[in-house]
Amino acid sequence: MGKKYRVAILIGYRRSLHTEIIRGIARYAREAKNWEYYLSGPDEEFVSSPSTVWDGLIAHPGDPSDEFLQGLHAPVVTVSGHGPVGKLPYVASDDEAIGKLVAEHFLERNFQSFAYLGDSRGEDFSLWRCKGFTQTLNVHGFACHVFEQEDVGRTTIPMRDRLAAWLEALPKPVGLMATSDNRGQCAIQICREIGLNVPEKVAVVGVDNDELVCESSMPPLSSVIQAGEQIGWEAARLLDRRMAGKRSPEKVLVPPQGIFTRRSSDILAIDDPIVSQAVLYIRAHSNQPIQVSDVLENVLVSRRSLERRFLRVLNRTPAQEIRMAHLSRAKELLVGTNIPISEVAQQAGFTQAGHLSTAFREEMGMTPTEFRHRFRRIGG
Repeated sequence: MGKKYRVAILIGYRRSLHTEIIRGIARYAREAKNWEYYLSGPDEEFVSSPSTVWDGLIAHPGDPSDEFLQGLHAPVVTVSGHGPVGKLPYVASDDEAIGKLVAEHFLERNFQSFAYLGDSRGEDFSLWRCKGFTQTLNVHGFACHVFEQEDVGRTTIPMRDRLAAWLEALPKPVGLMATSDNRGQCAIQICREIGLNVPEKVAVVGVDNDELVCESSMPPLSSVIQAGEQIGWEAARLLDRRMAGKRSPEKVLVPPQGIFTRRSSDILAIDDPIVSQAVLYIRAHSNQPIQVSDVLENVLVSRRSLERRFLRVLNRTPAQEIRMAHLSRAKELLVGTNIPISEVAQQAGFTQAGHLSTAFREEMGMTPTEFRHRFRRIGG
């Protein structure tokens, strides 16, 4: 049997994302079979005890200090959205991809006005998310209103008034990306205070999918699902290579898994009532093998008229909208359940598993099984 590695995990449990990261590290350790790992939280004293020798450490910067991490003699990998700590390798969410995902979420809903509620405390993740969001919108010919504020949840009343005035002045309806769930919740609260209906006037999407924050918002907050477990697994794999003296990358960026759509953004900014009715029908029946003919029975217009309306309003056909809805449903099932691919196909409106595989290869460049392995958010 090969060498046993002693690994310390210096990650606090302040957020659900941190718990997911730890779960991913634990999964890798089970697969590797030669790890002994210890959850020390941010306890610098425990890790630096002279009676304990560590082969490697995984840490979240700011739990132990950056100076402490850089002074350790064992290999260290950080998991962070705050950028690198010195020359230490790190694994983090792909924050530009997060911004791009939210922009696409709003574009699919036909929004024409967009805003970003950021963080001005020098947080790299907020800047990268803003970049991904605004650049994606720019490609489609749209600008973005940006508001950066130190802490909208704890700031002074004048600062909250400034945010309220900014929200009130935005062109409506507007798709608002908040850099975190806490900021998204605060935006929703202020909208409620000043009489802006969410999502009718201001649709909001946060980041982290923290269930406590999202479900306690009024209305519940849509949010990006970060691949926390995959981040943990990739961090452990990176540390394993470093401990073995193998070449390894300096950083690994993990794409988000998707958006958990709740009431705060579950709306279509469509001024054509026929198209709006058709899209709502399609999304409500995404678990069934519906066709354009089924949609026509619901909206009572000719096929030619419906297709012209779709192309004018959404720049896609009803058939393409149906395919998007089926694929979106399939993605949710692939990352959130362990059910077989054949069952995923059936529950996502595909008549055969082969049709699902063909659609995934054409749209995603990978098979449903490959997508599940890359983005799954449950242990296995």
